[in-house]
Amino acid sequence: MTDSDTLVTTSQAADLLGVKTATVYTYVSRGHLEPVRKPGDPSSWFHRSDIELFARSDRRRRPRPNRGLPSGDPTHVTSITCITKSGYEYRGLDPLELATSRTFEQVAEFLWTGALSDEVSWPRPSEPERHRPGASALPLDLLRVAISELGIRDQLRFGKSPDAIRVTGRTLLVDLMAALPLVGDTPQSPGFVDQFWPRLASGAPQSETKAALQSAMIIIADHGVAPSTLAVRIAAGYRADLYGAIQSGMSIMAGGWYGRRALSAERMLDDVDRVGDAEQVVGDLFRQGGIPCLGQPRYAGPDPRTEMILDLTASATPDAPALRAVRDVQRITAERALPAPSVELALAAMCRAFGLISGASEAVFALGRAAGWIAHAIEIYDRPIANPPVFEFTPADEKDVT
Repeated sequence: MTDSDTLVTTSQAADLLGVKTATVYTYVSRGHLEPVRKPGDPSSWFHRSDIELFARSDRRRRPRPNRGLPSGDPTHVTSITCITKSGYEYRGLDPLELATSRTFEQVAEFLWTGALSDEVSWPRPSEPERHRPGASALPLDLLRVAISELGIRDQLRFGKSPDAIRVTGRTLLVDLMAALPLVGDTPQSPGFVDQFWPRLASGAPQSETKAALQSAMIIIADHGVAPSTLAVRIAAGYRADLYGAIQSGMSIMAGGWYGRRALSAERMLDDVDRVGDAEQVVGDLFRQGGIPCLGQPRYAGPDPRTEMILDLTASATPDAPALRAVRDVQRITAERALPAPSVELALAAMCRAFGLISGASEAVFALGRAAGWIAHAIEIYDRPIANPPVFEFTPADEKDVT
C-alpha cells in the first residue's frame, strides 16, 4: 500500500484540507467524500488519495449563503434555515461547524438575531414551584407541564417585539430546563449544558461527553419548517404568546402522528441490547408496522445530522454498545435498501452511550429545537398581519418530520 492509499482519520483529513472536522462531514453529506468503515470501529476513515484529489479539485465549496427564500404562504417562508438536498445552513453558516466551535447559547442568540457573538450572557435558572406529575412521566411530559406554569406566572408574556421575545426566550429556556428534576449533583457552572446535564444523568460528565451533547443540541436547533415548527409559526401568526407558541411545537413533537420518534429509538436500542440480535429486532418491528426512526426525505442521501451525532458519540465513548447497535441497524437497512437511520436514532444512541435517563433524547431534542422555535416566533411576530392568517398544511410524507 502506497502512502496515498493509506487511511486517515476525520481529524487528519481536516488537517490535510485545512478545514474543521465539521466541514469534512459537510463534504461527506454533499457526496464529495466517501468515508470508509473498519470492522468493529464506529469512526469514519478516508483514503488519503481521495482527500488529496479533493483538495485539488474544483468541487470544493465553502458553505453557501442563504440567497433565496421559497415563495408561497408566508408561514412557510423563512430566512433562518436554508435546506437543500445535500445539507442545511443557519442564516448562511454551516451548523456542523458551529456545533464544534460555539456554545448552545451563542448559536441560539445567532438564530434569534442573525449576529454571532462571543459575548452571550444568560440568566441562572430560578426554582419555580411545580406540580408533581406521576412517577411514569417522562422528561418531555414534565417540560410540557412546566411551560404552561411558567407562562401563567409571566405577567409580561404578551410583549412581542424582537427584543422582548429574546429576553423572554432566554428566561424561558433556562427555567424550562430547570423544571426537570435533578438526578445528579447540584450544578455549579452557569452554562446551559452544565445545568442541563445533572437533570439527565446521575454521574458527572466528562468534558468530551458534555461537549458532544452541546454540539448535538446545536445541530438539531432548527431544520426549516418541520411540522412542529409550523405549529409554532401558526400560533405566532395568530399572536399567541411565546409560551403558547412553544407549547404548540411541543404538543406536535409529543403527538401520535410523528412524535416520540426519539423515544421509540431509545426503546429499539434497548431491545437490541436485550436480545443481542439487531436483525431480529428490526424484523420484529417491521412485522409490527415499521420502524419510525428511519428516513429523512428532505435529503437525497443520508441525513447529515445523523452521522455527525454518531461520530461525536464515538469520539466520546468509542466502545458504547449503543453505537454498535446503531451500526448494525445501518448495515441491515443498507443491505435491504431501506431508508437510513434518522437523527432521532443517532440522538438516542448518544443518550444511551452517555448513560442518560430514559426519555432524555426527547428532552434534548425539545430544548434544542426550542431555540429554533423562538427564532421562528420572532420572525412571524415581526411581520404585520392585517387580518387573521389562514394556514393550510397537508403532510406529503409522515416521515418528513424533523
